[in-house]
Amino acid sequence: MADQGSGLGLVKSLAGVIGTNEASLSLLLGILAGYPLAFFQRRFLFGKSAALHHVYFALTGLAILFANFGTDILHHVICVFTNYLLMRVIGPKVLSVQLAFLFNMGYLLAGYYYCASTTYDVMWTTPHCVMTLRLIGLVTDYYDGGKDPAKQSADQKKLGLTRLPTLLEVAGHSFHFGGVLVGPQFPMRRYLDMIEGKLTDNSEGKRPDCVVPALKRMALGLAYTVVFAVLNGYYYEEYMTEPTFFELPWLQKYLFVLIWGKVFLYKYVGVWLLAEGSCILSSLTYNGRDERGNALWDACANIKLRKYEMVMSFQDVIDSFNINTNKWCAHYVYKRLKFLNNRMLSQVSTLVFLSVWHGYHSGYYACLFLELVYVNAEKQAHDLLKVSPLVSSVVRHPVIRPVLQVSLKLVLLAHLGYPLVPFGLLKSAKWWQVHKSLYFTGHWPFLLFWAAAPFLKKLLKPAVSDKEGVKITKETKSE
Repeated sequence: MADQGSGLGLVKSLAGVIGTNEASLSLLLGILAGYPLAFFQRRFLFGKSAALHHVYFALTGLAILFANFGTDILHHVICVFTNYLLMRVIGPKVLSVQLAFLFNMGYLLAGYYYCASTTYDVMWTTPHCVMTLRLIGLVTDYYDGGKDPAKQSADQKKLGLTRLPTLLEVAGHSFHFGGVLVGPQFPMRRYLDMIEGKLTDNSEGKRPDCVVPALKRMALGLAYTVVFAVLNGYYYEEYMTEPTFFELPWLQKYLFVLIWGKVFLYKYVGVWLLAEGSCILSSLTYNGRDERGNALWDACANIKLRKYEMVMSFQDVIDSFNINTNKWCAHYVYKRLKFLNNRMLSQVSTLVFLSVWHGYHSGYYACLFLELVYVNAEKQAHDLLKVSPLVSSVVRHPVIRPVLQVSLKLVLLAHLGYPLVPFGLLKSAKWWQVHKSLYFTGHWPFLLFWAAAPFLKKLLKPAVSDKEGVKITKETKSE
C-alpha cells in the first residue's frame, strides 16, 4: 500500500489488534465505505441528474482507491481513459476489441511482473484485475451493439451498447464504489439502467425498497469475515510449509487441508457479500420478481450461499462460487470460441485465460488444471450412468444409494481443499511438497478415471443384438 502518512496510524494499530495486516484491513474498510456512500446516494441523489450520479460514483470510487493505494490509482485512470479512446477513435470494430484485450491484459501482467512477490499481497493490482475484465467487457459490448441484429446472440442483444458511452459514463461505471475493489462484475447496460431508474421494485417513482436486503448481505458478509479471522489463526496456509505439518500422519494432513480450504475461501465469501450489499443499496442488483411476486436483488450475487454450503458435486461448487467472473468468462471468452468447434478446447482455453488473468504463479495454473480434471471426471461418471442400465440400477438401489451419496459427499469434501493448496501457496516449491506428502491422491484417481471412462462406457454399454438392430433400423425408416 502507498504510504498515506499518519492518517493510517489508526488502521495500522487496529490491524495489529485484530491480527491482520494493514493492507487487508484497509481493503475491508474500503468495501464497507460503500454502505454510507450508497445511503448518501439514496437519500440525496435519488431522482437527480445522470451526470451528477456519474460524477459521484467516479469521485467516491477514486477516493476509496486513493485511500488504499495512493498515487497508484493513476494506473486505473490511465486504463479507463485509454479504453474510452479506443472506442471513440476506432469505433465498434473487431480491432478495438483486440486492442482492448491486448492493452488491458498486457498492462495487468506488467503490473504483476513489477509488483511480484512470493505471497499474495494487497496492492493496486488487486482491484485492477477486476477493472481489467470490466474494461474488456465494456469495449466488447460496444462492438456487439454495433453488429447487425440478425448476427447478435441473445446475450449480445441484452448487453450490447448501441451508442458510444460518454467519458463520464465510463468513469462512473469503472469506479462505482460497490465494485471498484473486489467486484462484482456488472456490464455498462446494467449501470446505465440503474442511472435511468429502471432497476427498481416500484413504478411510483419511490426509492427502491432495498435497504433490508442490503443489510442482510452485510450481516452475512461480516459473519463470514469474522469466522475467517478467527479460524485463520488456526488454519493458515503457511503452516503447510512448516516441518510439523509434514510430520503429521497422512489422514491428519488431509483433514487439515480440508478444513483449511473451507476457511481459506471464507475470506472471499465475506468480502463478496459485503460488496454485494452496497451494490444492492444503490439498486444496481434489481433482478425482477420471483414467482411469489417478491423483489429479487441478486443480479450481482457472486456467491449462491445456500448452494455453496450444501454442494453435492464439483459442478455445484463452480455454479455457486465466483459467479460473476464465471459468467464474464462464459460470455466474453468461452462462447466466442465456437469457431474452434471443440468444447474441450474452448474450456481449456478459457481456464488458461483465467490462469493468466490471476498472474504468473504456478499455483493458479495447477489449481485450475485440477478444476478441469475434477469437473470432467465427474461428467464422465454421469455419462456412465446414462449408458449403463446396470450401473444406473446399482446406484439407485434403496440400500446402496444413501451409502453412495454419503461416500460421494465425503470425496467432495476431501477434495475441496486439495486443489486450493497451489492457489494458496502460489509457488511450486511449496505446493508441490504438500501434494507430494499427500501422495497426489487428489490427482491420480481422477486422472485415471477420466482416462478410463470411455473404455468403461464401451464395456458396460449393453450390446444390441442383430435382431434388435434390424428392428430399430426398420422402425427408423418407417418413421
